[in-house]
Amino acid sequence: MARQPRKLARELAATTSAEAALAIFCRSAADFDDIHATACLRQVALFWPRVQKAEDALQLQELLHRLRQRAPSLDVEATVINAWSLAKLQEAQTAIPEGFQEALCSAVERRRSEFSGRHLATVLWAFAKSPAGRLDTETVEDPPINEETTDASSSIPKVEKKRKMMEAKIGVKLCETKYVVKPLLCLKPTLNLRCATDVDTESTGASSSEDGTVKGRLVEVPKKIGMRNVQLIMDEDMLNRYQAKKEACNFLLKCETWFAEYLGMKYALSLNSGGIAISLGLEAMKRVLFPDDTVEQIRVYSNAFTFNAVPSACLVAGFGKTLKLIEATSELVIDLDHLEKCIQDDLKSGKFAPGKMILVLSYMRGRVPDMHRVLAICEKYQIQLLEDSAHGYGCSFDGRKCGSFGVVSTISSQANKLVNTGEGGMVFTNNDEIQAFFIFSAGSYEELWRKHEAMSPPEEVCLKYKYTTVNKSVRMTNIQGALMHPQLAVMNDRIDQHNEMYYYLVRTTSEKLEEVCGKGASKRIEFIAQAHSLVGPVYDSLQIRILDSDCRPCAEEFSGLTGFLKELQGRKHSIAKFSDPANARNFMSWQYINAEAIHPDVLPQTRRVLANVCDLRLLCHDTEQEMAKMATDLAESFKMNFF
Repeated sequence: MARQPRKLARELAATTSAEAALAIFCRSAADFDDIHATACLRQVALFWPRVQKAEDALQLQELLHRLRQRAPSLDVEATVINAWSLAKLQEAQTAIPEGFQEALCSAVERRRSEFSGRHLATVLWAFAKSPAGRLDTETVEDPPINEETTDASSSIPKVEKKRKMMEAKIGVKLCETKYVVKPLLCLKPTLNLRCATDVDTESTGASSSEDGTVKGRLVEVPKKIGMRNVQLIMDEDMLNRYQAKKEACNFLLKCETWFAEYLGMKYALSLNSGGIAISLGLEAMKRVLFPDDTVEQIRVYSNAFTFNAVPSACLVAGFGKTLKLIEATSELVIDLDHLEKCIQDDLKSGKFAPGKMILVLSYMRGRVPDMHRVLAICEKYQIQLLEDSAHGYGCSFDGRKCGSFGVVSTISSQANKLVNTGEGGMVFTNNDEIQAFFIFSAGSYEELWRKHEAMSPPEEVCLKYKYTTVNKSVRMTNIQGALMHPQLAVMNDRIDQHNEMYYYLVRTTSEKLEEVCGKGASKRIEFIAQAHSLVGPVYDSLQIRILDSDCRPCAEEFSGLTGFLKELQGRKHSIAKFSDPANARNFMSWQYINAEAIHPDVLPQTRRVLANVCDLRLLCHDTEQEMAKMATDLAESFKMNFF
C-alpha cells in the first residue's frame, strides 16, 4: 500500500489537468497501488484532450503499462474505471498498450457474476468506443430499436456482425443505439419503462426537440411519464398503495423492489420522509436488537455535520439524552478517530456497556468515510450501524453501494435529492423482524401486509408484530410512487451527468481563476475532495473552501466571504456558508437538543473545518454552458471580494 494513501487520494481528486495527475504519479510512483494508479488514470483521462508534451506522453505510457500488468488482479470498480479511461484516451488518439483491453475483457468474463448491470454497461460502452470494437455508427444509420428485443439491428449486416462479436466477447446481449451500448439481459434491476396504460412512453427518446436536450431526457420525459402514471391511478382510484388492484399500478412496490435490488438489500419500504425513515429505523433496532434495554442504556453516535433532520429523528425515536455528536474532518466526513475515542471513553466510564451502541452514519452531501474502518470499529465495539443515505444513494465504497452496509439504511426522495417526489423516503434492511416492524409502524393493518409481496417477511414474523406495533400512519402515497418510477430509469444517467459536469466545473473554475485573478489564484478555492480514493461519488452539490493568501485554511471567517456570497446570489446561484448560525446544517442551530452537546467548545474541530466553506446545489440537467457561466461567476466574485 502507499505510504500516504489519504494524501495521494486527496491530491489526485483535486487535480484539474492531466499534467498535474501525471506529475503526482511521477513523484510518487513507488507508493502507488492498484487503486491509486486507477484513480490517476481516471484523472488523466478526464483532462486529456490531446498529447501536448512528449514527457507527459511518456509518463502516461508508463502508467498504462503498469496497469496493463496488473489488469488480471484489478477489482470490479478498478476494471470498470480502467475500461472507461482507455475509451476516453483512445478518443483523443492516444496509443494503448497491446493486450490491455483484452486483459480487462478477460477479467470481466472470469468474474462476470460480480459485475452489476451498470458496471457491464460502462465496460461495454468503453469497448464500443474503442477502435477495435467500435460499432460503425458514423456511416450506418441507426435501425429502429424495440425495447423488448435484442435483435433490432439484424437488418444492418455491418452493425450486426460487430454487435455479435462484442456479445461473444462479453457474454451478454446488446442493443445498439447511436451513442449507447447497454446490456439487456444482465441489467439488474430490470425496469419496465412503459406507462401502465400500455401506451408508448418513449422514455429514452421523445418526439419534441426539447425532449432531446439533457433536461428533456433526464427531467422532462420522466416528468411526463410520471404525470401519465398519476392520471392513470387517479382514474382507477388507486392513490393508496393498498388500493392498487392491478400489479402494473402498484408503483410503490415496483420502486421498492427496484431500490432493494439496486442496493443489494432484502427489504425496502416507502415512507413519507427520510427523517421518519431514520426514526423508524432506530425504533426498530431498539425493539428487535435491544428488547430488554431502555433507551437510556443505549448510546447513539452521529455526525456533528449533517442536516438537522438527522438529530431530530434521533430525538423523535427517544434517544435525545444519549445522542453524542462526533466531529467532522476537513473532508466533511465523520472523524473516525474522534468516534473511537468517544466509544472508549463511554466504555471506561461504565455508563454504556459493549453491544449497547448505535452509529447513525450520515453521508452528508454525499461524503463517504473509510467504510472499511467504519465496519471494523462497529465489529470491534459491537456497534449496530444505521446509514442515513439521504445524500449518499448512488455513491459507493470499494464497489459496494452506500446503503448496503448497515443493519438499517435510509434514503430521501425530497425535492433536492437524486430522485424527486417532493417529500418522501425509504428504509431498507435484511432483517425479517425489523421489516415487519417497519410495515406495521408505517400504517399496515389487518391483512394488508400481504400486499407487500416479496417485500413482506414470513407470515409468522408478521403476526408477531401485527398487534403489538403502534400505527404511525407514515406511508408514502402511490402518487409519489407513480412520479418516482420513471425517474429510476434515468437515475444512473443523472449520476453520470452530475459527475461529468462537476469535473468540468472544477477544471473550468481553475482556468478562470488563473485568467481573471492571476497566476496561483486557483489554489485559493479548494473544491473539497472525497476522503478516500475508494469512494464512487455522486456530485449533486459542490462544497468549496476559501483559503488565505498562503493557500491555507483559516479558522476565522474572512471579511470578504459575505460579499462573495451576496455577489453570487445576485447572479442567481443559491450558495450559502455552513458557518451561518441560521444554517440548518450548523450544529449550533439545533437548540432542541441538549445545550451542552451543541456548545461551541464541545465540537471545536467541526467549527474550524466548516469555516469559510460554501455549499451550492447542482442540477442533474446542468450543461457545460451553465457550468462555464458558474465558473466565470465564481472567479469574478472571488476577485471582487478577495483581491
